[in-house]
Amino acid sequence: MKNVLCWFGIIVLLGLVLFPPILRLVLPNKEEIEKKVERTNYVLACSNQRFIINTSYENNKVKMIIMKKLFTQQEKDKRKQIDENIENIDEQLIDPDTKSVKYQEINDIFEKIKNQTTIIHNVLDDGEVISIDFSILEHNELEINKMIQEINEQQLFYENIDFSCVIR
Repeated sequence: MKNVLCWFGIIVLLGLVLFPPILRLVLPNKEEIEKKVERTNYVLACSNQRFIINTSYENNKVKMIIMKKLFTQQEKDKRKQIDENIENIDEQLIDPDTKSVKYQEINDIFEKIKNQTTIIHNVLDDGEVISIDFSILEHNELEINKMIQEINEQQLFYENIDFSCVIR
């Protein structure tokens, strides 16, 4: 009985040693196809006298939006007086047809979302900056659909409200 178990053990161990080379010969080679994932990264940089907006795109999806609202000199003075609720409007940015500020929609969005907990808001010496990171969270609650369009549509949107834009 011991001899049978010894021979059985030798055969099992020999089978384990020969198993990988036999499988390499019997099974077909798995072709390693490299999937070329082409990533396209663009930054839409738009600005006017009041705002600087940089939107980064990865594969035509918004990855991050950084908005900076610049303070005017009068607002800097008002900040010193702690009266931040009064909005100063640059005269040359008033649309003569509608008598409203051309960038008012962007200003409203900025003021509406700057206190949300899902974004980063910083107050600097020369303005306020908010960062919206779409790689972490979708931010559906912010209701900023006009700012997350495809890059060409987004550029047209900004240029229609007197921003100058560059795609990098």
